[in-house]
Amino acid sequence: RTFFGAKLSYRVTHELGGVRFDTTVGAEARNDDIHNQLWHDAQRARIGGALRDGAISETLAGLFVNEEVTPWSWLRVNVGGRADLLSFAVDDLINPPSLIGPRSGVGSAHQLSPKVNVVVSPFQRENLQWDVYLNWGHGFHTNDVRGVFADPKVTPLTRAIGEEVGSRARLWERWDLAATAWMFWGSLGMGME
Repeated sequence: RTFFGAKLSYRVTHELGGVRFDTTVGAEARNDDIHNQLWHDAQRARIGGALRDGAISETLAGLFVNEEVTPWSWLRVNVGGRADLLSFAVDDLINPPSLIGPRSGVGSAHQLSPKVNVVVSPFQRENLQWDVYLNWGHGFHTNDVRGVFADPKVTPLTRAIGEEVGSRARLWERWDLAATAWMFWGSLGMGME
């Protein structure tokens, strides 16, 4: 596997009418080139030809924006989102093509992922900082893209949704305490959307 990628972001903060705005925009990309083989062997010695031989190329590109608004020192609201695009190509190099392995093909998938976070800080003293927070957002899991061209087919990007409520405290600049409850659910990724 050979991979490379980059991430670029720009952040600006400003105040308007006593309300603080912290804005971040950015983009990231990653490309993976994978050569995958499976051989018939016994005790690590090859005794037959390749059962699977494939070349896989995946490119994941995303744009994101995040806005943190602080109307009062005790309240922060964070709203953001991502737009992701996955493009991929699978090339079955077995000749004739394998009947059990993934087929060759080219495809793509995309997803928009929103998020919202709210943080309330009822105590902000020298020896006690206490936050109560609520998070909600969408994300995704990438399945093996060879499965898009197999039977049964899989979805290349599988949506995941999470919710969290929690509390954290910092005492005397030395102790950090946190408690959280969260729920996470998503599709298993079977079938094409």
